[in-house]
Amino acid sequence: MSRDPDYFQTLHVIHIGDWRPELLPYLGLPSGWRFLIAPNYEDVWYNPDLIIVKADNQW
Repeated sequence: MSRDPDYFQTLHVIHIGDWRPELLPYLGLPSGWRFLIAPNYEDVWYNPDLIIVKADNQW
């Protein structure tokens, strides 16, 4: 990863189909699921630590 402040670019989800259509199937994953794709590589896994449940639905 680069330290360049422009390394990551903000992208609205509506534009993903134009920019990276291969990401579209992953957008339907339920909460807690992660994915990593690269040339000739795909990994999808569940991480329960990503889900935060607060008492009485207080966020």
